[in-house]
Amino acid sequence: MLLLLFPSNLSFAQGAAIWMSYLTAYIALFHYGQIKPTDFVLITAATSSVGYSAIQLAKTVSEQQ
Repeated sequence: MLLLLFPSNLSFAQGAAIWMSYLTAYIALFHYGQIKPTDFVLITAATSSVGYSAIQLAKTVSEQQ
């Protein structure tokens, strides 16, 4: 079970959409891509919600060096 809090000014649909994009990016980068801190990651369509989430997640991995 996953329980997340989101700001009260967002609707339930907006709150769900934010976390779904991060979950999609997480699965792509860590499950399928198995990225490591020394890897270079090319994120196409970085202006989409999933692309932006992937950038944020990839940055956290690169900071672990």
